Amino acid sequence: MDNIRARQIMRRKAAMRALRARDRRRAILTGAVLTGAVAIGIVTGAYFARTVTTAKTASYTAFLAQAEELRTGTVLFVPLEGNICRQRIIDNDTWHMADAGSVVCDEAVSWNSSAPGQKYFVAVRVDAIRSGFRTK
Repeated sequence: MDNIRARQIMRRKAAMRALRARDRRRAILTGAVLTGAVAIGIVTGAYFARTVTTAKTASYTAFLAQAEELRTGTVLFVPLEGNICRQRIIDNDTWHMADAGSVVCDEAVSWNSSAPGQKYFVAVRVDAIRSGFRTK
């Protein structure tokens, strides 16, 4: 009887060792899969963060370029007679005006007449302002 009992105990111990070995393999496999998933998440996150940062930088650079264009403005004084205009430059940050000399009026006025969308620019702005009042 002791011999049968000893065999049963040995079988149980062997079964327990097999279960522990199987559980150990599962734990190692699960750990490896989770580590791989975290690594892929970190790499993907870094890639998208870099992409977003690059897009923001490009957008900010475009904004700065546009702001730089608007930093100064040109004021043209047209004479009552003749074709020579007086040109002044105004700094929008300080509101100081500086003399830019004399220019031919036709050239100074027509420099942006061929730009697309300039023909109806004022009308479009007036319509936008008018529609803003209509909705209220």
